[in-house]
Amino acid sequence: MKSKIKYWEVLCEKHMQTIYKTKINTKHISEKNLIEFIRTLISKYALTDEEILEQYFTIPFKKKKNYINVLRTQSALNEPLSINFLAQVADISVAVRLID
Repeated sequence: MKSKIKYWEVLCEKHMQTIYKTKINTKHISEKNLIEFIRTLISKYALTDEEILEQYFTIPFKKKKNYINVLRTQSALNEPLSINFLAQVADISVAVRLID
């Protein structure tokens, strides 16, 4: 029996207008890399070059600013599998959901 192919559906919006949309086969990207992709996508549209660079600094005793938080939610027990990611900075939002 052949299993269904699952995809991550990625939707990036600015002021409710779609600026990027794609589907990625779940076999081609891990969740860790998907989260990094979400952060990179938001950085491209919402952060300055200096803010992006700050994300890569490691300065002892200085608290790192985390401009982009990615929230992962999952369906409750006894429900069909549903995994979603959501991130928002300023007027840019990225929503990712698992689809069959």
